[in-house]
Amino acid sequence: MDQAASASASPPAPVRRKALACLPCRAAKSACEGVPPHALASHKAGDDVEIPADAPCHRCQRLAVACRWAPTKRIGRPAKRRRAAGDSEDDELHAEEHAGEQPPTAAQTAAWQAPLSNGTPFAAATALPDLSLGSWPAAQQQQQSSSSSADSMADSVAAFWASLPAGTSDAALQQTATASSPLDNVMMDPTMWNILAGGSNGGGGPSAASPSASTSASSPDRSSVMQDLQSLHDWMPTSLPQPAVSIAELSNPSHSPKLSNRAMHQLESIQMLSSTSRPSRKAGSSSARSSSLAFMDEGLVAFFTRAQQIIPLLGTSAQYAAWLSAQRSEAQMLVHHAASALGLRLAGPRAAQAAERSLSHARHLATELRLPRAPAGLCDALSAGDALDSMRGLLILATVEAGAGKPADANVALGKAARLASEWGVHRLDAPFGEASQQAPLPLAGAAQRWTAAADRDVLEGLRRAWWELYLVDSMLWIVSSGQAGAQVGSLAAQAAVDMPIDLGEEHSANPSRQSYDSRVRACALMREALVPPTPAAARSLARLAALESLAENLLLSSDARWRTARAQAKAAELEGDEIKLQAAEARAEAALMAIVTLNSGRIHLHRNATFPEVTLDFSSCAFRPNTSSHISELGDGTSSPESSPVPARDPRRVADSLRRIDAASAGILDIVREDYVDRTRARHAVAVEDETSPLLRHTPFFACSQMVAAYGHVVLLAGTRAQAEQETALRLAGRGTAEGEEALWKRRVALSDLSLAEANTAQCAMVWPLVESYVMQVRRCRAAVDFAGPLGLRDG
Repeated sequence: MDQAASASASPPAPVRRKALACLPCRAAKSACEGVPPHALASHKAGDDVEIPADAPCHRCQRLAVACRWAPTKRIGRPAKRRRAAGDSEDDELHAEEHAGEQPPTAAQTAAWQAPLSNGTPFAAATALPDLSLGSWPAAQQQQQSSSSSADSMADSVAAFWASLPAGTSDAALQQTATASSPLDNVMMDPTMWNILAGGSNGGGGPSAASPSASTSASSPDRSSVMQDLQSLHDWMPTSLPQPAVSIAELSNPSHSPKLSNRAMHQLESIQMLSSTSRPSRKAGSSSARSSSLAFMDEGLVAFFTRAQQIIPLLGTSAQYAAWLSAQRSEAQMLVHHAASALGLRLAGPRAAQAAERSLSHARHLATELRLPRAPAGLCDALSAGDALDSMRGLLILATVEAGAGKPADANVALGKAARLASEWGVHRLDAPFGEASQQAPLPLAGAAQRWTAAADRDVLEGLRRAWWELYLVDSMLWIVSSGQAGAQVGSLAAQAAVDMPIDLGEEHSANPSRQSYDSRVRACALMREALVPPTPAAARSLARLAALESLAENLLLSSDARWRTARAQAKAAELEGDEIKLQAAEARAEAALMAIVTLNSGRIHLHRNATFPEVTLDFSSCAFRPNTSSHISELGDGTSSPESSPVPARDPRRVADSLRRIDAASAGILDIVREDYVDRTRARHAVAVEDETSPLLRHTPFFACSQMVAAYGHVVLLAGTRAQAEQETALRLAGRGTAEGEEALWKRRVALSDLSLAEANTAQCAMVWPLVESYVMQVRRCRAAVDFAGPLGLRDG
């Protein structure tokens, strides 16, 4: 009895802990999964040395800091000992103060140095907590008691999922989640997983009243997908700038953007799926998901429901979910934030703060992004995943920056993407096989002939889509900035050997459709050619003008047919409720629509450059260039102002033909915009979708530029017609002192109506994209030129 009392009263044996964390993780009180360097075993616990790690831990690699280790006696706080009846607080304090001063025993020293002598990893022999499925709640509580740092908790959760065996079943994951989460009775809604995995929304699915049935009937990759989504958010650097709006305001319905019923349903499904697919980050809390994940859910839902068709780099939501389950790279965080910024911008002004917050994160990640280094030789599809994710994030960010009116920032992101494409050889994907066997070939040269496995097709199609999207964004940025930005892929485009990607919704077959990107790329190339001023010899020749006009008309016919077919398929998919088919059809329709408006804009500039070279438009300010506004009143008579360059004599028949084609192109732009607006509005009413945003916001920020060009075409048309018919120096309204034919009168009234429509459309787009604000002012100036023309044509007021 006395021996038991004396044993209970004696202080506990001192706890000597090994160096289980590197110095940066120790300073942040964060868990560290790194392996101590072998040289650490040759130093004593009190030695003042810092030894670089053989391989940096995940946290140091993510934050780009030096991973160094130092000998130590204890890490963290030992588990508190339950006080016996005879113990006092002074005894406990004395025991805690001297816990680390006792030398280690011989058995402990041997157990510590044995793995190093045997060549086994150090982490395999250390006293890590038991992270098996059954002991996860206890390990989680111990981790929460050891540190209150959010970073430490996130790393411990990531370490838990990394420690699971590869064959862990979905049922085991679900059991683990319900064991440590208070959401035991939450019924999993399989709707969003059906959307992500491409399944149907029919009534034959598992019952919502049975979690086990829902789990067993869904795809086995569901938990791995949500693990990837959660782990990506755990990688977020702690030094990101703080937003001006709080997460509580975003989650409040009075402050959050008003989404459609379909979007809200998808958001709720993702939230339920993520909260029941893995353990809670905070035990005992019903709000298991982190605020970052909640924000990213909303942004990704907005992207796939509103903006996926604008830049279809990620494919459909099902394809992106499959990509996340198979790939893992740090650039995926950049993709998530950039896509969220684009989707939330298109959600309307109410989501402006949320979009700006996500954009600030994307800018920070793009600044800190370390571009993947290209290997010395040829690479496989798995190695190219990092480069593909980096290009995706940079291209989406460049699109958002261009629409935000920051061409310089867009040019920086575009330059990084172009450098990746050049170093990895993305522009030589479909090069002949002999090029891959040359000395020091590009890593991706001839990859289409080398990657024959079915699993490599998604990477190959993603790289093709990234290359042609790089060409499109680069060309449009060069156009809207008047050559001040863009033009990053000029030399690469001349050497390009890349096939067009397969249209979304098409299966991999012997002869799949590749028309979506083909029409857009050809239209963009024609637009660039039309903006190049012809030489004097070419200006006098009709061969170039006739050839480009024929190419534009042929592409217009095929693009118009594809647009109408895709719109019909999109309406059918929306009535059926098939999200995957709807996303694919919307992407095809958007590609055809942008090809139509780009081709018509190119036709206007083509005839303007060929017939009226002195009338120019500065896209960087979206205004007529200096000393050219007076030329509008002089079209057709071969004269010019003293400040302008000499204008060659014009053939009246050529002038008449150019004016007719400019009229047709301007009408074609506004007609397709009007038809698309009406078609989308009727489709939303048919399925009772509550969405207060305009259908015009479902397009790229470069879409409004075509309407400004259409307004510019109306001014050139009416001014040229008047100058040619009456040889007057100004446009006049009907009944103001000059006789005017009935045909010209009605033509002017139609022009004023079209210009009013263009002004209203650009004003709506300017609410989301600051780039369009200058377009609105120029459309108003064009309307004033037609309505209140004076002796100088356009009036500065």
